[in-house]
Amino acid sequence: MIKCSKCGVLNPDDTTYCQNCQAELKRDPYNTICILALVLSIVGFIFNPFYLVSIAGLVLGIIGHINGGPSKNLAMAGWIVAICSAVVSFLIDIFCTFGLGIFC
Repeated sequence: MIKCSKCGVLNPDDTTYCQNCQAELKRDPYNTICILALVLSIVGFIFNPFYLVSIAGLVLGIIGHINGGPSKNLAMAGWIVAICSAVVSFLIDIFCTFGLGIFC
Protein backbone atom coordinates (compact mmCIF):
# COMPACT_ATOMS: atom_id res chain seq x y z
CA MET A 1 0.00 0.00 0.00
CA ILE A 2 1.21 3.47 -0.89
CA LYS A 3 0.25 6.42 1.28
CA CYS A 4 -0.72 9.61 -0.52
CA SER A 5 1.53 12.49 0.51
CA LYS A 6 -1.28 14.99 -0.09
CA CYS A 7 -4.33 13.50 1.68
CA GLY A 8 -2.87 10.51 3.56
CA VAL A 9 -5.15 7.85 2.05
CA LEU A 10 -3.66 4.37 1.50
CA ASN A 11 -3.77 3.23 -2.12
CA PRO A 12 -3.02 -0.15 -3.75
CA ASP A 13 0.56 -0.67 -4.96
CA ASP A 14 -0.39 -0.81 -8.63
CA THR A 15 -2.04 2.64 -8.75
CA THR A 16 -0.36 5.76 -10.11
CA TYR A 17 -2.80 8.34 -8.79
CA CYS A 18 -4.53 8.63 -5.41
CA GLN A 19 -8.03 7.20 -5.40
CA ASN A 20 -9.21 10.02 -3.12
CA CYS A 21 -7.62 13.25 -4.40
CA GLN A 22 -6.10 12.12 -7.75
CA ALA A 23 -2.65 13.40 -6.76
CA GLU A 24 0.28 11.55 -8.31
CA LEU A 25 1.67 8.91 -5.94
CA LYS A 26 5.39 9.11 -5.33
CA ARG A 27 7.24 5.82 -5.05
CA ASP A 28 10.51 5.23 -3.26
CA PRO A 29 13.00 4.32 -6.03
CA TYR A 30 15.63 3.23 -3.51
CA ASN A 31 13.39 0.80 -1.63
CA THR A 32 14.79 -2.20 -3.55
CA ILE A 33 18.38 -1.10 -2.89
CA CYS A 34 17.69 -0.73 0.83
CA ILE A 35 16.10 -4.18 1.08
CA LEU A 36 18.90 -5.76 -0.98
CA ALA A 37 21.51 -4.17 1.30
CA LEU A 38 19.90 -5.74 4.35
CA VAL A 39 19.50 -9.16 2.69
CA LEU A 40 23.10 -9.25 1.43
CA SER A 41 24.37 -8.22 4.84
CA ILE A 42 22.49 -11.03 6.54
CA VAL A 43 23.68 -13.53 3.92
CA GLY A 44 27.22 -12.29 4.67
CA PHE A 45 27.07 -14.05 8.04
CA ILE A 46 26.52 -17.39 6.30
CA PHE A 47 28.44 -17.07 3.04
CA ASN A 48 31.07 -14.37 2.65
CA PRO A 49 33.82 -15.26 0.17
CA PHE A 50 36.61 -12.69 0.31
CA TYR A 51 34.22 -10.38 2.19
CA LEU A 52 32.50 -9.56 -1.12
CA VAL A 53 28.97 -10.06 0.20
CA SER A 54 29.62 -7.77 3.16
CA ILE A 55 31.20 -5.16 0.92
CA ALA A 56 28.22 -5.27 -1.45
CA GLY A 57 25.81 -4.94 1.49
CA LEU A 58 27.83 -2.05 2.88
CA VAL A 59 27.97 -0.15 -0.42
CA LEU A 60 24.27 -0.65 -1.15
CA GLY A 61 23.42 0.26 2.44
CA ILE A 62 25.32 3.53 2.20
CA ILE A 63 23.74 4.37 -1.17
CA GLY A 64 20.27 3.60 0.15
CA HIS A 65 20.88 5.51 3.39
CA ILE A 66 22.02 8.63 1.57
CA ASN A 67 19.22 8.57 -1.02
CA GLY A 68 16.39 6.48 0.35
CA GLY A 69 13.57 8.47 1.94
CA PRO A 70 11.20 6.17 3.87
CA SER A 71 13.46 3.12 3.45
CA LYS A 72 16.41 4.88 5.05
CA ASN A 73 16.21 2.79 8.22
CA LEU A 74 16.40 -0.48 6.25
CA ALA A 75 19.53 0.78 4.54
CA MET A 76 21.07 1.83 7.83
CA ALA A 77 20.38 -1.62 9.27
CA GLY A 78 21.94 -3.07 6.11
CA TRP A 79 25.25 -1.29 6.43
CA ILE A 80 25.44 -1.89 10.17
CA VAL A 81 24.84 -5.62 9.70
CA ALA A 82 27.35 -5.62 6.80
CA ILE A 83 30.06 -4.22 9.08
CA CYS A 84 29.20 -6.79 11.75
CA SER A 85 29.32 -9.69 9.27
CA ALA A 86 32.66 -8.50 7.91
CA VAL A 87 34.11 -8.25 11.43
CA VAL A 88 32.82 -11.71 12.37
CA SER A 89 34.21 -13.20 9.14
CA PHE A 90 37.54 -11.49 9.75
CA LEU A 91 37.75 -12.81 13.31
CA ILE A 92 36.91 -16.34 12.15
CA ASP A 93 39.65 -16.06 9.50
CA ILE A 94 42.19 -14.89 12.09
CA PHE A 95 41.27 -17.61 14.57
CA CYS A 96 41.45 -20.29 11.88
CA THR A 97 44.80 -19.00 10.62
CA PHE A 98 46.34 -19.48 14.05
CA GLY A 99 44.44 -22.66 14.82
CA LEU A 100 42.47 -21.09 17.64
CA GLY A 101 39.00 -21.36 16.22
CA ILE A 102 36.32 -23.91 16.67
CA PHE A 103 35.02 -23.13 13.15
CA CYS A 104 38.11 -24.46 11.36
